[in-house]
Amino acid sequence: MGQSARRVLLSVVVAAALAVGVAAVTLRAGHAHKPEAQSVGPAASGTAERTNILAVTKVLTGLPTAFAAGRIDALTPTAAERFRNVRAALPAGSTVTVASQTWRRTGQIGSLEVTVHRPRAQAPATFLVVLVHEPGGWKVASTYPVSS
Repeated sequence: MGQSARRVLLSVVVAAALAVGVAAVTLRAGHAHKPEAQSVGPAASGTAERTNILAVTKVLTGLPTAFAAGRIDALTPTAAERFRNVRAALPAGSTVTVASQTWRRTGQIGSLEVTVHRPRAQAPATFLVVLVHEPGGWKVASTYPVSS
């Protein structure tokens, strides 16, 4: 499977995950926090989107420090169960670089790509991160490796 086909497949998987996530958030919130109908792509503009991107960037770049301190509050409960050994995923000294130009959002669900630099790792790893906006802010719901 070529790179182009992989990216298309990854886009389909992300779209499905976003749709399922929107449905789950809507059902779980009892419709108290209805997702906005609009979809925002890579050329996101406006104060609200810049605020979302800054908030997500703060969450994601803070993950190595949070995990080193044993805090997993930046993860949804489901993600916290799935990522049992977060210190192995992002050991002390790791850095997360956010590609803000990849930001996509549909209502309360957003995604973007990050590059993780781990100490002593041979090469950085790139992931697509799916986040959910919950009361209290953006939370990591899932991650998907992106092949380069």
